[in-house]
Amino acid sequence: MKAAIIGAGKMGEKKAEACKACGIDVVYVDSINKDMVDKICKDHGATSKPWREFIQEPDLNLIFVCTSHDALKEATVAALNAGKHVCVEKPAGRNSAEVQEIVTAHENALQKKYVGLKVSLNHRFHPAIWKAKEIADKGELGELLFMTGEYGHGGRDGMETEWRCIKSQGGGGELLDQGSHIIDLYQWFMGHPDSVNGYAPTYAYRNEKEPVEDNCFFRMRTGKKCGHFHVSWTMWKNDFRLKIVGEKGLAVINGLGRHYGKETLTIYKRGAMGKASESYKYPPGDDPERDESFIDELKYFLECIEEEKQPDGGIKEALESMKIVEDIYSK
Repeated sequence: MKAAIIGAGKMGEKKAEACKACGIDVVYVDSINKDMVDKICKDHGATSKPWREFIQEPDLNLIFVCTSHDALKEATVAALNAGKHVCVEKPAGRNSAEVQEIVTAHENALQKKYVGLKVSLNHRFHPAIWKAKEIADKGELGELLFMTGEYGHGGRDGMETEWRCIKSQGGGGELLDQGSHIIDLYQWFMGHPDSVNGYAPTYAYRNEKEPVEDNCFFRMRTGKKCGHFHVSWTMWKNDFRLKIVGEKGLAVINGLGRHYGKETLTIYKRGAMGKASESYKYPPGDDPERDESFIDELKYFLECIEEEKQPDGGIKEALESMKIVEDIYSK
């Protein structure tokens, strides 16, 4: 299989590394980040070429769209129209109208032949989160009751001038950025929420012309189940914590590896007086820098392509998440 990458920032580099691990040839790269284009071309034997010039090439199978949010929709729609399998970065667009255009383009492509479409929601493939979902699905936590979580980092000097902090380019701020992962995980464990509300202030990284939030405190409710979360660009320390609480037990996830610290899952059972019944650390050994979630996500997508089925964590889930974000913004 041959692939191309549109958008060569940090995510583009991770996709190139995942391709290498999965035996996929990256043949083309296009990005405004010329230094990263040169690096990926050197490391993976790819060629730098504008995406509009390679998108129709018949021997190209898979396109990774890893641009800023304002360019996700155009490149994804073009790739689908060309009959290519696509993995697009979350949140797949700046608003629900853009994501809906991708949904429509995918439906049109499917009328001609099978075309796989995956939204990159790699947090589902972090081993601690995956294991917690497996334990919950087996009923070991009992009926799920609620979730809580925090996710964030400390930003960086001058961040307010970057595209993520400019409304017309990013579409929103931290809720749309890291909050998209939290919303996806809530829906994965608890189901689609019946109601949402939140507060999305800007504390530190204000773009005076087109401001977006750098924090969001939000709640979601699905029947009697609920979740309370905080995502932030002003934590001053990378942090990821998630709790899934059921009638019979509790799953506690800390860290995501790398700058977020060792990834761990601890299970506490009702009646055990606070003593952990199970503990997992990922990855095995003492290498906190390893993060294979992008590799595992790509392996899963390739299996879906092989079986000609649409993956979980796809464009329709992204559309639902975007509508939740817009609902919170409106309140």
